[in-house]
Amino acid sequence: MKTATARFLRAARWLCALLLLQLTLAHAVAPLPVLQSHLNDYAGVLAARGTAIDATLKAFETQSGHQVFVLTVERLPADTSIEAYAGAVFEQWQPGRKGGDDGALLVIATGDKKMRIETGYGLEDKLTDLQSARIVREVIGPRFKQGDIEGGVADGVDAMLAMIAGQPATLPLTKVEDKEISSAAKWIVLGLFGFLLLFALGMSLFAGVFGLLASVIVSVSVVLLFASDWRGWV
Repeated sequence: MKTATARFLRAARWLCALLLLQLTLAHAVAPLPVLQSHLNDYAGVLAARGTAIDATLKAFETQSGHQVFVLTVERLPADTSIEAYAGAVFEQWQPGRKGGDDGALLVIATGDKKMRIETGYGLEDKLTDLQSARIVREVIGPRFKQGDIEGGVADGVDAMLAMIAGQPATLPLTKVEDKEISSAAKWIVLGLFGFLLLFALGMSLFAGVFGLLASVIVSVSVVLLFASDWRGWV
């Protein structure tokens, strides 16, 4: 009886261990690509210009000290966002000088049509999240839509390096930003005109220090009440 019980318990333990192993393998995270060079074309889409792009990145590091890596993959791991994947690769590769965290990484998943630029803390003042998003949207994206993957990567890398080197003129204002600036200017002019008009009216109705204070308070309150677009612009 004891022998049969011991065999049953032993078999049960092996079965549990086997099930645990299967669950572990089923949920195992796909290994991240190995850093091979500044350009890591795992998707195989940069055959013609890959060598030149890699040379540009290496020369930039020699000149400025900043490491910028590029990774292309065909597909992201299942149930993994581009943000999470790029962040994981960045943590493993750690571009930038030791202790400086002043590197950047461009990740492109060609099959998923996803892109992201990750920037170290030491570069956030030179290559901001907004600038990175604009490079992806305005520089790389249009080339990719035309089917020019290599041109998009090359232009994107050039834009990143220009930003890091302190040459922000590479990116022109977009139509959306022009519209926002135009709207802001409109409300500034209208607000100033309204303030002066109400201030003059208040001074004509009230005298002395009380009149001055009342005019300022009423003018500011009315302008802020009606200029509803000011918060959206800020």
